[in-house]
Amino acid sequence: MDQETQQKLEIMLIQGEFISQKQLQEAVTYAKKNATSLEEALISKDFVKDDEMGQLVCQIMAWQFVNLSKEGIDESIAHLIPERVAKKQKTLAFARTDDGIKIAMNNPDDTNFLHLLEKKLGEKLIPYFATLKDIHTHLDVYKTDIREEFEKIIKAEAAHAVIGESKESSTIQIVDMLLQRGFQNKASDIHIEPGENETQVRFRIDGVMHDVISIPAKIHDVVISRIKVMSHLRTDEHQVPQDGKIEYNIDNHKLDVRVSVVPTTKGENVVMRLLSDQSREFTLEDIGLGAKDHAKLSEAIKKPWGMILVTGPTGSGKTTSLYSVMKILNRREVNIATIEDPVEYNVSSITQIQVNPKAELTFASGLRSIVRQDPDIIMVGEIRDEETANISINAAMTGHLVLSTLHTNDAATTIPRIKDMGVEPFLIASTINVVIAQRLVRKICSKCIQSYETDLLDLQGKMPISALEKLARGKDKITLYKGAGCAVCNDTGYSGRIGVFEVMEVDDEVRKLIMDEADADQIKAKAVEGGMTTMFDDAREKVLNGQTTIEEMMRVIRS
Repeated sequence: MDQETQQKLEIMLIQGEFISQKQLQEAVTYAKKNATSLEEALISKDFVKDDEMGQLVCQIMAWQFVNLSKEGIDESIAHLIPERVAKKQKTLAFARTDDGIKIAMNNPDDTNFLHLLEKKLGEKLIPYFATLKDIHTHLDVYKTDIREEFEKIIKAEAAHAVIGESKESSTIQIVDMLLQRGFQNKASDIHIEPGENETQVRFRIDGVMHDVISIPAKIHDVVISRIKVMSHLRTDEHQVPQDGKIEYNIDNHKLDVRVSVVPTTKGENVVMRLLSDQSREFTLEDIGLGAKDHAKLSEAIKKPWGMILVTGPTGSGKTTSLYSVMKILNRREVNIATIEDPVEYNVSSITQIQVNPKAELTFASGLRSIVRQDPDIIMVGEIRDEETANISINAAMTGHLVLSTLHTNDAATTIPRIKDMGVEPFLIASTINVVIAQRLVRKICSKCIQSYETDLLDLQGKMPISALEKLARGKDKITLYKGAGCAVCNDTGYSGRIGVFEVMEVDDEVRKLIMDEADADQIKAKAVEGGMTTMFDDAREKVLNGQTTIEEMMRVIRS
């Protein structure tokens, strides 16, 4: 974007009241510091949505705008442009009309490329502007079946007369393929599990394990060795667990890969956790927080001191929620420090400390050091013990806003859990501002969603009667939704996940119960009486409005 266009964009942003003058200046400073464009800075700071930015640019440049997520892509049309060309030119063909082929571009004024492509395809092209994020998200339209690709690598290796060099080359290809396909399929983890005759590779996608490929047992060790080399682990050590990290770039996205290697009776088992920079772009709305709960949390984070706690089991999205809150709080005028295990994502302008037990750097010792660093906001990855709980409470009492997580089943149970850690009830009552309990449910695929009407009698075996009555709201029949299965969701009917939440404000009524040492049931009843939406009720609404299925709700909530 040239200087004149940027000035026009700045004027539109201010006059249209998309952002304030202060936010604009902050974004300009961020863009210069990080050597990025103003558009990317505004989106990264969450001042302007990606879709809004695209439409503003199109108004200035007189381009046609397309949102590929809403428009959809005809896969047969997309493949008219080779994958390498699509990636290099940031271009996707997405539909054919009587007037020509519609293509999404990040620079529709690139007439030279358009002329060459028209000549190559022999058809008229209709250019549209799409944001870089939108284009990158949809490049997975080119992904091939991982089994087919793996078989090609194995056949190519077998065809070589000299095994030495080809084996190393094919091993590199296998590991690269696993990381690339894991990323494209939005897997959170890649599991490499040794067996007697073969090694099973599985992806965890949307919280559910999927078998992907089987690797011959004879190449298991060289694949593991390649992963160890990439993550700077000892390749000659096979009897001791090892943890490492890989930094990997895929399609202009930085992928942090946390590697865990554990020896088993059948060989070394590897789990690779994929942490993409795309995950940092989530907002509280993106993760599924409703308007009422969003308002409660927004009020809580405006307070200069106190505690905000997020609870739930492992893998329920607690860290994502905390990072979404920190993204809102991350301003130049405040000092934010974190103590984490591990540091999930590196965030600019935030001091992040990694727990290291070998160096005696624990949550408690790290937290003591942070308090001496003059922070305004502190994020503690998890409150695990009495010492960490007490330091966190004291920090909240002395003028700091403290964010942290715990493992409890619901919001109300958090109170007795902290009390069991030796914290006095009056300290709990006076410091905790809000408690968020959450789970993650799989979202119905938007490309193959379909509705159906069902009789309540058909649902009786799937859920308790009390839960069914809440779902039905006095009706004999209800409309539900499901995914039919398509190429986008790998025929699962689900694509992505969304949170279901329970946001409990610690108001005067709840505070009094805490002081009186009431149990969790009494606290929950009072919170519901005061307007709290339970996780079950939040999940029910997401079922009725077509965001998830009744089966998924019962799998995750179970009450």
